[in-house]
Amino acid sequence: MKRARTKIPSKKGYAYEYYQNLSYYTGWKYEYVYGKYGDLYNKLLAGEIDFLAGLAKTPEREGLLSYPDLPMGNESYVFLKRSNDTTINSSASTLEGKKFGALEGAMLSVLTQYFADNKINGQIIKYNSMEERDNDLLSGKLDVVIAEDNSGNHDGLSAFARAGQNNYYIVVNIKRPDLLKELNQAQLQLSLDNPSYIAYYTNKYIRDTASRATFTEEELNWLQNHKELRIGYMNNYLPYCITDENGHVVGAITDITEKILDSLRLTGKLKVSYKGYNDFESLSIDLQDNKLDVIFPVDIDNWTAEKLNLFASHGVISSSSDVVYKDDDKLKNLKILANPLGNYLVDNYGKRVYPDAKILYCKDIFECLDKVKSGEADAVLLNGLRTYNLIRKSEYANLKVRRTEPVFIVGYGVLHGNKELLGIINRGLSLIDPTMTQTATEKYIALMGKPSFRDFLTENSIYLIAFLLLVVGALFTSTFLTNRALKKVNKSQEEVLVYQKALEAALEDAEQANKAKTVFLNNMSHDIRTPMNAIIGFTALAVSHLDNKGQVKDYLGKIQTSSNYLLSLINDVLDMSRIESGKVTIVEGPVHLATITQDLQNFVQADITSKHIDFKIDTEQVVNKDFICDHLRLNQVLLNILSNAVKFTKPGGKITLRVLELDGAPDGLATYEFHIKDTGIGISEEFQKHIFESFTREETATVSGIQGSGLGMAITKRIVDMMDGTIEVESEQGKGTEFIVTFTFKIADKDAQFEEAHQMLTEESLDSTKEQASGKRILLVEDNELNQEIAISILTEFGFDVEVANDGSVAVQKLSEANPEYYDFILMDIQMPIMNGYEATRTIRRMKNRDKANIPILAMTADAFEEDKQKALAAGMNGHIAKPIDPEELLKSIKEFL
Repeated sequence: MKRARTKIPSKKGYAYEYYQNLSYYTGWKYEYVYGKYGDLYNKLLAGEIDFLAGLAKTPEREGLLSYPDLPMGNESYVFLKRSNDTTINSSASTLEGKKFGALEGAMLSVLTQYFADNKINGQIIKYNSMEERDNDLLSGKLDVVIAEDNSGNHDGLSAFARAGQNNYYIVVNIKRPDLLKELNQAQLQLSLDNPSYIAYYTNKYIRDTASRATFTEEELNWLQNHKELRIGYMNNYLPYCITDENGHVVGAITDITEKILDSLRLTGKLKVSYKGYNDFESLSIDLQDNKLDVIFPVDIDNWTAEKLNLFASHGVISSSSDVVYKDDDKLKNLKILANPLGNYLVDNYGKRVYPDAKILYCKDIFECLDKVKSGEADAVLLNGLRTYNLIRKSEYANLKVRRTEPVFIVGYGVLHGNKELLGIINRGLSLIDPTMTQTATEKYIALMGKPSFRDFLTENSIYLIAFLLLVVGALFTSTFLTNRALKKVNKSQEEVLVYQKALEAALEDAEQANKAKTVFLNNMSHDIRTPMNAIIGFTALAVSHLDNKGQVKDYLGKIQTSSNYLLSLINDVLDMSRIESGKVTIVEGPVHLATITQDLQNFVQADITSKHIDFKIDTEQVVNKDFICDHLRLNQVLLNILSNAVKFTKPGGKITLRVLELDGAPDGLATYEFHIKDTGIGISEEFQKHIFESFTREETATVSGIQGSGLGMAITKRIVDMMDGTIEVESEQGKGTEFIVTFTFKIADKDAQFEEAHQMLTEESLDSTKEQASGKRILLVEDNELNQEIAISILTEFGFDVEVANDGSVAVQKLSEANPEYYDFILMDIQMPIMNGYEATRTIRRMKNRDKANIPILAMTADAFEEDKQKALAAGMNGHIAKPIDPEELLKSIKEFL
């Protein structure tokens, strides 16, 4: 086995990904060794390791090590000075006669070359220790040091100019010419297949710190001549900016601007004044007339900026964009797009996305929504950050939402030619943690479109509250009993009964307050009470048979089954509620047909095996097996149908999933028919007319014993419609049923990045996980004691050491005080007092110690929707798992980071 060593202290980063790319061509498998770079270098010389990444080429090393023909990247270097030293700036002339500190090796060579190129005389002092070098600079023994451009923040020091750059290599032990040959071949092939890989990985992993430079002479002159920064902004454009009832500016603009000034040490030195505008034209005119220095927000599209005589800054805030519409057919052939008058951001974006549409200008965004609602306009475009809060009002409940491309990015704008101010702003932006701008934006989203009391009732109807109360009680009982402490069952049972009484009272209130939900309550009552009866009954039986382990185990299994059904019932209700309120969007991406069918096979395998069902998948008549679609929603549609087929097919029956590709699709598209056929009990001709209606179930003696919410097929039909597909059913009682779902998808490009099929966790891999877990310490951040006990029981059973923090602030404190290697992983709840999971994660990611800042963090939360997952990832978390905790899913997620 080939062995390679990197300087990266965990399996991620530039070198790790580079090694993995090489293995595609060589077939190498790696064993990693970590340690101080100097120690690793000595091991390379001694032949204890084969490779070391990140070494520059120097004459003295070439006789000791083997260098490949191509570098793995290039390193930029900057000059650092004391932040309070005003005698030095980016002009090379200010460096004449200064004392320079440089580490032995590549930096020394770059510094010597810089002296020669700029005709500078200076004293060079050589160092072997970076810490000693920087301390001498801070103490005044040195005037300047040369450092790596990605070396991070230096308290009390400032980068002020680029010093140069040098290539660095994966270096091979000199006694391994065979590996050097393979490395050369692999690097050459990699460079041919992906010529921009160095730029890509440099941009991904190496943050440019030269922007921490002190100001150029031109920028200093601008600051000396301007004691006030005049910023113009758009009124009524939250979360970016708005003028409140007291005439003050509110929004992300204030937080971000303050952060820029603070990072540049201009707070208190440069006064900031704000002026609000109702339309962009007036805002732009005042900038052109030199009445403003900066305007916000502007579209950072270069062509748009040029037309407006602007320089646009780097991107400040990015978001998705949504099209809001009422009629699917009108969206397909969009002719009239409603735009708010004076909002050039939406206007420009709309013309890019729908260049052929006629623009209907309205006084504000709410009039645009009204025009769409009335049918006078086909659609309106909204910034994705604003969508939910703008359309949450009850009068817009029938409008639909779909995600559009490309991403919408805004920034600051300055007058064309004002490169000094633009440089200052961009310098400040580059110093800010990228997550800060998104955090500042999220802070003000809650101020948008505050709902009326009527809206509040619509979004939080009593029936849903009652249902969730029931869930708390039921899941509390079942999960707690399954995992720990049977002695607490009596107390749990009493709480369940309390919740059940609360449910009955809530149902009575719901009937009086909202007669429209009567159908829902009538249909759900039986389905709720059936699993609840099982949970309560088997709990009582378990308590009375504690001395009989076999019986208790059987009762707990039945409680778990009933709990899982109750959870699926919750998911169905919430899914239908989200679809009806327009909160479900279609997110498309490339997928293999084999991935779809493999996922379906995995999901139903246990049931078809236990019922001895003959299940076959046929995709032979499909030519284009790679296409673009919403993988999650397509799986949901097919799985809903397939699950019913399994449920209603008797043991020994047959089920087939057959996929056909039809002729006649336009170029670049393919039409697919998914046939799911079973030999089950069939559906009556009369019920086939109502099968896609909400809360409907066929009431026959054959069906009555089979659990279901009556929502599965209604959800399926809604999703099929959202994906512009069709669904048909053919059935005969006693003989079976066939569903035919038809979609037209774009054919995927050959170079598209595909999702892979979900792999089931086997007993062997679980044992492997236990071995990997031994000695690993997890910090569990959870404020609920019962959830803590459940999680600790699961994790300790698999060999983990677990410590608990009751909220995010405690977690941050524990991590900051511990050694970098103390914790291996963090499980982070979201909704907690004092500091929530998002804030805690962002704080951890900003820690100066990079080992601590990069610790894997997995969200473990009851916030389980797709947007909750995305918020967790945006906050810096590595993954997301929903409560109630599924031990297998939890371990699979943790396993990825062990």
